Amino acid sequence: MGKKALLLIIALCLALAPLAACQSMGKATGTAVKSVEKGGEDFQKGYEEGKSGN
Repeated sequence: MGKKALLLIIALCLALAPLAACQSMGKATGTAVKSVEKGGEDFQKGYEEGKSGN
């Protein structure tokens, strides 16, 4: 019974590992998108300021 329990625990860990990786990738992607959006807003602001200055 101990061997079966150990195999069950290992199988469960292997099954849950991709979920943790997906969450990490999702968080990293969300952070990257947020910084790109902020950069886009800064670009738009600079463009508008430059356009009105000419």
